Amino acid sequence: MGVVIRQSFKASVVSYLGAAIGALVTIFLYPYFLTPELIGLTRLLLDTAIFFAFFAQLGIPNAITKFYPKFKEYRLNQSVFWYITLFPILSFIIVGGIFILFWDNFIALFTVNSSLFVTYCAAVIPIAFFTMYQNIYEEYSANLYRITVPKFIREILIRICTVGTILLFALWHLGITEYIAMIVMTYFLAALLNMVYVFRISGSHFRTFSLQPIPKTLFKETGSFMAFMFITGIGTNLVARIGTLMIGSLSGLQQTGIYAIAFFIAVIIEIPSRSAIQITSPILAEALKKNDIGKVDDIYKRNTLNQAIIAGFIFVMLWINIDNIFRLMPNGHLFESGKYVILAIGLTKIIDVTTGLNNQIILYSKYYRYSLLWVIGLGFINILLNLILIPRLGITGAGIATLLSLTIMNIFALYLVHNKLGTQPFTLRSILVFALYMFCFGVNYFIPRMDNLFLDIGSRSLIISALYLFVTLRFKLSKDISEIVQKFVNIKEFIKFIKGE
Repeated sequence: MGVVIRQSFKASVVSYLGAAIGALVTIFLYPYFLTPELIGLTRLLLDTAIFFAFFAQLGIPNAITKFYPKFKEYRLNQSVFWYITLFPILSFIIVGGIFILFWDNFIALFTVNSSLFVTYCAAVIPIAFFTMYQNIYEEYSANLYRITVPKFIREILIRICTVGTILLFALWHLGITEYIAMIVMTYFLAALLNMVYVFRISGSHFRTFSLQPIPKTLFKETGSFMAFMFITGIGTNLVARIGTLMIGSLSGLQQTGIYAIAFFIAVIIEIPSRSAIQITSPILAEALKKNDIGKVDDIYKRNTLNQAIIAGFIFVMLWINIDNIFRLMPNGHLFESGKYVILAIGLTKIIDVTTGLNNQIILYSKYYRYSLLWVIGLGFINILLNLILIPRLGITGAGIATLLSLTIMNIFALYLVHNKLGTQPFTLRSILVFALYMFCFGVNYFIPRMDNLFLDIGSRSLIISALYLFVTLRFKLSKDISEIVQKFVNIKEFIKFIKGE
């Protein structure tokens, strides 16, 4: 687990630096310089492009992780780089053609309530193309256990460019067309830098271009898996974006913008989990290939416990300060209706990280076809709940729909992993962590609220974070976290840990 903890730590540091910039953008710059409608347009364009990108990449990122151990066995490492660089061009053309055939039907969903999106929807195509390559190269980097630089590009560089885009748009009084063009250029730059980085670390050279033929058995197995992931990937990403798309269709861009702000605030909770999953997935794939269930169980439990502690801390700190966050935001009163979206999505993320790596375990095991049932069930429940709840509860209904549907399907995934592999992620310490959440919320209730915004945030955060850290370390809820803290206290040991010495 050393490489997992070290790489996850580095990537999480980068992710939180990016989150700080993202908070500046989402909580301060967006509400100050952009209208809720333009914020909604931005989010709808990006979510549609991300959905299109996952559609077009045909399960390539997942196939890289699942079959990379076999590629190494056949000494196809050099060719993998070229396959993942050239094949997506063809897949994008084919899938893009299909997408264009149904374009008018898709656009018709937004004509009434989100006409501005209809005007600028063509930007979806280039953003999707660059996002597709960014996803593929990131996954390839993870299989080389190098995720920090791709994380920097995604979490920091893109957000710095976003800051520049907003400031140029607002201060130079640019039009919406120029604003959208700069967003497209940002994703082009991100994809290009990812390609250059992967090219360097993979040892590939243009002068040694090589496309070694893939053995028929491996080719058939990989193709079958990619076809399967093509279907499940569509469903998974539809579920992830369905809230934004349905709000845009049913409620308009202004409500989409408020939902986007609330969703971003809640998603901060899962940042460390993303890094851990990205670096853990190749190790899980290798262990499952060798049928090393003991190793799978160890990673499963340790990752779940670590992420429950970390994500829980962020959730607690977020919710005890939620009213102060809206007081801090420029025009915060316009976005207060997203408060309970933050609660619903925050709880969703807690459930996701505390149910551990169940979906990754299913995906990279021989039972991966069960993922299709997971996606179909999740998609059906989510869309049904959105159709019922959005007209009644607005954007809060979309948040509740996400919470309920993902809770139901995570229970199914937990049962499947336990039934097929005989493992589950929870221990007695998991129960203690959940109790710690409740204890902190209880203590917060008795902390007097101060009129001064910054004093209230500071005192409340200091008391609760000190309490949370004390209980975590005093009762040694996580061996891994305790070791990192000990190394952090001893600066020389901490530097060695970061360097991997």
